[in-house]
Amino acid sequence: MRLTVLLALLVSCKRVATVPDTDSDADTDSDADTDSDADTDSDADTDSDADTDTDADADTDSGPFDTATPCGLTVASGLRIVPVDPAPVGAADGWRVVGWTPVDLDGVGWAFVSATTGFEVHTAAGGTATQVALPQAVYVRALGGGDGVLEVEQPGCGPPAPVALRARRFTGLAGVEAAGGAPVRFVGLVPTGSPVVAALDPARHPDRVGQTADLYVVVSRDRDAWLLDRTLVDVRGAPDVRTVVAGDLASNTWPLAVPAAGSGQPGRYDLVWDADRDGVLGPGDLVDGLDGPGLFVMPDPSAPGPYGVVSADYTGASIYLDQRVSWPDALATLGSAPLVVITHGTGHDHTMYDDLAEHLASWGHIVLRHAANADAGVVSVTSDLLGNLDAFLADPGARHPDLAGRVDGSRVMLVGHSRGGEAVVRAYGELVAGTAGVTAFDAGDIAVISSIAPTAYLGPVPGSPGAVPYHQLAGSADGDVTGGLFSIGALTACPQCQWYRLFQRAEGTIAVTYLQGAAHNDVLCDGCGPDDGAAFTPRLTRDEVRAVARRVYLALAETWLHDDPVWREVLARSPEDLALPTGLPAGVQFRPAGAWVLDDFQTSPDPATSSGGTPVTATVDTLAEGAQDDANTDFAWDGTDVANGSTWSDADPDPARGATFGWSGDSVWSVAIPQGARDLSARDAVSVRIGQVTRHPATLALAGPLSFGVALVDGAGTAVELPSTAYAAVPSPYARLDPLTGLSGWANEMVTVRIALEDFESTDATFDRSDVAAVELRFGPGHGSAAGFVMLDDVQVE
Repeated sequence: MRLTVLLALLVSCKRVATVPDTDSDADTDSDADTDSDADTDSDADTDSDADTDTDADADTDSGPFDTATPCGLTVASGLRIVPVDPAPVGAADGWRVVGWTPVDLDGVGWAFVSATTGFEVHTAAGGTATQVALPQAVYVRALGGGDGVLEVEQPGCGPPAPVALRARRFTGLAGVEAAGGAPVRFVGLVPTGSPVVAALDPARHPDRVGQTADLYVVVSRDRDAWLLDRTLVDVRGAPDVRTVVAGDLASNTWPLAVPAAGSGQPGRYDLVWDADRDGVLGPGDLVDGLDGPGLFVMPDPSAPGPYGVVSADYTGASIYLDQRVSWPDALATLGSAPLVVITHGTGHDHTMYDDLAEHLASWGHIVLRHAANADAGVVSVTSDLLGNLDAFLADPGARHPDLAGRVDGSRVMLVGHSRGGEAVVRAYGELVAGTAGVTAFDAGDIAVISSIAPTAYLGPVPGSPGAVPYHQLAGSADGDVTGGLFSIGALTACPQCQWYRLFQRAEGTIAVTYLQGAAHNDVLCDGCGPDDGAAFTPRLTRDEVRAVARRVYLALAETWLHDDPVWREVLARSPEDLALPTGLPAGVQFRPAGAWVLDDFQTSPDPATSSGGTPVTATVDTLAEGAQDDANTDFAWDGTDVANGSTWSDADPDPARGATFGWSGDSVWSVAIPQGARDLSARDAVSVRIGQVTRHPATLALAGPLSFGVALVDGAGTAVELPSTAYAAVPSPYARLDPLTGLSGWANEMVTVRIALEDFESTDATFDRSDVAAVELRFGPGHGSAAGFVMLDDVQVE
């Protein structure tokens, strides 16, 4: 063994000796110094400094900074609110630190930085920060809701400096001041001419207190456009100069001048808080609008759009293939346009819908109206709809040469009236089932469906809207398809008149626009169709109803045909909330796809347990759950029918269910949120669907809109209550005369009271949105109407 080692050493020495030395120094290698390595210093590594590590500085560690510099780290204490950025971030997208929370690190030398799970720390260049030179600012990004800690440490200089972090959705900067409710409503859409404010809550942004910034209103850009050009150009000529002062939100709310929307031309703006006042969107700035306009100034949606309208009639091979088409006169410039199809009902024809059709065409849509054999029933209308649309999409140029190659058949909205309103739902069901017998389109091409005062002859099962967005427009003075339990003409039970039944199986977004005083034929042209609501008062005029229809159908088309989701607010928010003319729609209902239902009363008949299995606490009177199916046809209150006035079901399988209750003093209905699902940081709003029960003594005594409070309670017990009246009126049911009984009153009229979660935070900055324990509905004189009796459904978080 010793011999082997000795031979190895001899061989090793012999190999070194054979290397020729070509320089003039005293060692055996080829460089100019006296040691055996390849550099010019006297240590054993390959760099040019005097230590033994491989970095380029003069200390003895392997980090990039010199530890020999003195300690001196200072970090301002206090909670940092970190906006949750919903978009993913890549290493090349460093500019996206915009809106992230800056933390200034003062001192000399360098420091380690780290954050707890759920947060990331970045440098101004966008890269992940672990070791940073001092002084500089780092930027904290939140990956989700919750609390955390940023730790900053100088080795050898004492314990880490902790900075408390709390992740929250950024409320935005643009809003409106509300009479009641939150002090500022951070909304995305305002009608032109409405007063607008900008606001920054010092409780949510304590690091901004004392900061003076330039507040810009700029033309809206998406993320990719901002990446290409971050220059700030204010549409008003110059930005506002604003300073955040200590105090509350009201102390940091400023009037904001924005240009009015032009005729048919919305204003789309982003707001930028330019913290360093350099005229460029950069790190530490705040931006309201990366994911759609921060502020959308809506022109009058019932007024004509920016285009002229061209129309043409087409005579088909049979009377039921006759068509009328309208389109924008700039279609060639637009390249192509999405398609709206209108299907009529019994006693109507396709030429009676010019008002709505030409309105949508003026905003950039192609609108097809077609003939149908409505007298033969819903099945026949369904067949005529599918056949007309299939023939049209197969050869649009046959209807008019201007349409050749210009119809986008992948974006189609189906609109039906009366039996046509049921047919559009049935047609979609056949497309999904593969039994429609068409070749030019399929179910994937249908973007949205709407029914105007539809029949329900076939019930809810064969006519399910499925997952496609579904909307209904109807009125309380309808004397044909009443929406109630009996037909006016026959004075008999009329389940086919209960149009609410159609959307009980809807799986996607649901919206309802219900008009107090609108009759069945009010959407038609002047003089078209009989005035079926002549016996009822008060009444809306046909012009008023058509104006609402123009507004609503434009919002539907823009939202789902032009992929412009900001228009959805016209469907989701009440007219009072939008500051639109009041007294027209009595109620708006809305449930977005993906809403998390806390209680819809469909399961768990025990009133003490929600449909989600969580506890329900209630101190209200006579709480009961059951099918929303009135037991008789007169709506008279006798105390035995808790579903009085409910017309959502008619012995249907798996009927719509709800809860009824009343109160005569301060009372509460509360549903708990599961422990593992309390973080609502990524959610938008909480909503409840509610209506007064018709002809109940408390309803008759109130004789007007009902009010109550909606409260969220966090895990620490902080409760924030907002009044329902600031968001939607819960109307008294329409008091139309019932010719069968001689009693006044009509069916329950449900509305959705929808409150943005930011409004609770804006009202009380100590409220913890990441830990919401319960949703409470508070009734009684301390919260609204002193007494009342209601039907409740769909308590949900969007």
